[in-house]
Amino acid sequence: MSRIHNTPYKYEPTIKVVRVEERLGLRLKFNDQNDTNSAVVSFSKTDFLNQQIKLKTLLEEFQYEIERCRKNRINYYRDEGVIESLRNLTDYGYETYDYFRNGVERISNKLLNLWISEFESSKSWQNNITEKYLKIVFPIGVSFPFGLYFLKNPESLSWEINKIDIKEIIGHFLDCKAYIINVFNTDEILKGKPINITNSPLKVNRKSSMHILHGIDEELTTDIEIQSWDYDKHIDIKDIVKTKSELTAKLSPKKFPRIVHFSSHFYEEDGIYKLSLSQNDVLTNGDIRRFKKLDDNQLPALFFFNACNSGISIIGEEIGFIEELYPEFALGFITTIFEINDKVAGQFANKFYQNFFNGRKLIEAIYQAKRELINNNALYSVIGYTIWQVDPELKYFGEDYIKNRTINQKKLKNGIG
Repeated sequence: MSRIHNTPYKYEPTIKVVRVEERLGLRLKFNDQNDTNSAVVSFSKTDFLNQQIKLKTLLEEFQYEIERCRKNRINYYRDEGVIESLRNLTDYGYETYDYFRNGVERISNKLLNLWISEFESSKSWQNNITEKYLKIVFPIGVSFPFGLYFLKNPESLSWEINKIDIKEIIGHFLDCKAYIINVFNTDEILKGKPINITNSPLKVNRKSSMHILHGIDEELTTDIEIQSWDYDKHIDIKDIVKTKSELTAKLSPKKFPRIVHFSSHFYEEDGIYKLSLSQNDVLTNGDIRRFKKLDDNQLPALFFFNACNSGISIIGEEIGFIEELYPEFALGFITTIFEINDKVAGQFANKFYQNFFNGRKLIEAIYQAKRELINNNALYSVIGYTIWQVDPELKYFGEDYIKNRTINQKKLKNGIG
């Protein structure tokens, strides 16, 4: 189908996670470097997953301390629990990053200098972010919060109570410096099918109709997420579903939605991945296998799994939701890599859709939402949102289409062309 092709991502450098003699390694590639078989660093699979668990646990602990201070009206700049948990997170993030950085240096000083200029610069992270993308390719069975690498030696920062600048410290995480795109090895999973990249917007222009499907677990607070759909007054089909039977009925192969959003719990039980809905109902990866193939004139949807740990669903031998849905039903995913509470989940989704529906590219909408919520609301755990298998330049509506159509109409009117 025309929406699937082999066009590579527009920007370099790329990061690749590859199999290296039965181990896992991160491979860094800049646009002036050949893609060699040597990895920058390599880990055993166990070490790789242990780092993932440790990093996500430390960030959850930091977020817990922030929420404790907020509930008790304590200034977290003066709280030892907050400062200690942040220091633990940065120490571990820097330790893992330093191992990677040394690997870059072993390969090439030029490569290291390029890396430093792009991602270790002292630009104010609140206002500046690199225009390049980091593309991380994970072999099946592995996911990793690469964005939680910490780019500055914590020893060089001020940790003194009352003088600490928490926002500036947070800004040294790679997620605040670079656009990060996570993909998995489609050659292994899909046996040679290419990565799904679409040059088309989700709808033709701002006033075009739109079909949204929103699956909710009524035990969660979802009002602010439902309100997100009000940012586009032209959403003509807005299916809010609460059970699996309602969900599968609305995922019609003849009229498939362009955005599928879940406000749910995500978890694994006895080797089966489950996404909670209302009335104790769940959607499983087995249910997805029974979805009917889309009609030829239907396009896949952008899936947003606004549920805890939904981005680490490819750990273990059982294939998770991401692989089951891609590329037949999904053109890409927005997910999380650790526990996210109701408040954070709702505000991030709302802010993302506000940006996306107003014309920002998907990658810009994601990172703008992160920066705004960190700067203005101290919701630091939004760092845990990540995107998988999605075209970073995906747009909600066809702004360029409208501009070109207007130019062509003027030309016709004036007898040109």
